[in-house]
Amino acid sequence: MQVGNLQGGGGKLQTSLESLQESWGRVSDVWRDEQSRRFEEEHLRHVAEDVQAVLPAVSHMIQVLQLANRELSDV
Repeated sequence: MQVGNLQGGGGKLQTSLESLQESWGRVSDVWRDEQSRRFEEEHLRHVAEDVQAVLPAVSHMIQVLQLANRELSDV
């Protein structure tokens, strides 16, 4: 896998999460009942937590791949 593909994927993941949060903000202004609160708690909150947890790992993996690429190009 090329490092650029991983960087682009991490960026898309972050951008998609931001878009989801913005959309939910607009929807939650008008959808305010027990179902909306449960949907946010059971689904959206977990998505945001999972994305925030994986982004540092993606960043670390990019660094590892860049280092490996430099070392292999020196051979």
